[in-house]
Amino acid sequence: MKKLYPLLSVLFLIYWGCEEELREPVGNDFKVLNIEMVERDFREMYKTDILYKGEVNPKSLVSFVRKVHNQYDDIKMNVWLSEKSYEKMKNGVYDGSKDSNNVIYSEKSFSSKSNYIEWVQIYGDFSHLYNKRVSLKKRRPSKSIDKNDIKEIVKVDEKYGITKGKEELYVTTNYDCRLLPDPDSNVEILRIPKNTKLKVIESRDVQQGRMLNTWYKVMYKYKFGWTSGWNMKEEPELRITSKEEMLKNYENKIGGKPINNSLTGKIPEVDNWLKKNKNNYKTIKYRQWYEPYVVNNKWVCRVQYDEQIGEITISSDMLFYIVLGEVVDVKDKNS
Repeated sequence: MKKLYPLLSVLFLIYWGCEEELREPVGNDFKVLNIEMVERDFREMYKTDILYKGEVNPKSLVSFVRKVHNQYDDIKMNVWLSEKSYEKMKNGVYDGSKDSNNVIYSEKSFSSKSNYIEWVQIYGDFSHLYNKRVSLKKRRPSKSIDKNDIKEIVKVDEKYGITKGKEELYVTTNYDCRLLPDPDSNVEILRIPKNTKLKVIESRDVQQGRMLNTWYKVMYKYKFGWTSGWNMKEEPELRITSKEEMLKNYENKIGGKPINNSLTGKIPEVDNWLKKNKNNYKTIKYRQWYEPYVVNNKWVCRVQYDEQIGEITISSDMLFYIVLGEVVDVKDKNS
């Protein structure tokens, strides 16, 4: 066995010294913006940025990436639609053009047996595919089919890939409306003017009182956010839920309704909060507990009580906001 060590060392040095000559991918409808080789797990991996000039649609882009991947064992690739945007990114200029013109990141690795693309365009025609993946692993054709008759197949992962036949939805604002970070938020990102056509990226049903309302995730002026379906000319169907269904929907989202202790009348979440946050908790005398209700996806528990601070008695009427069994906010009802 010892005699083999010198031979193995020589072979290793020969292999190490025979680095692959840098070669660019072959094909049409693209330009190589940058290409280099880096070491990965004792293998040479290509890293490249490509300017795509072909037909700009999901199927053509996936087909193009597949053809490039077939020429290499290990490759990482960024696909661009604008050379100018690539140059800006390279020079450290970030003006949004990168996010609208860098459409795909792809990777193929012989050692990990991975072969996929990931959509990375945040703004633009493919923004609805952002962060989705498509597997490029080959399917084995049936032996009964002539290989010459087999057309190139884009394998689509239903969880991460493209949903074929999905119609794009557009809505138009009926008046100036707010763009919010989330349907449950009151923080305004910006105002969207009346008669603005918007592409729906995602929709969500939100319980608002007895009404089940549809909210849309959209992009306006390079800002993502949510706006209510009732802001649109294409008003969603009016859906009024029963009280039981309303409570069930709220409980699934913000936790069960706080319940008064049958013996003391106290709501434990509120009493525990006061015990932790009031130095004079032992002087508190509750006067009135109210039935909890929902506002802005929070349970609101109103309680009136007196507390003693020195010789002074202070009467309070407080609102405690509870989500998933925790007090998240406290306000004076009269403030």
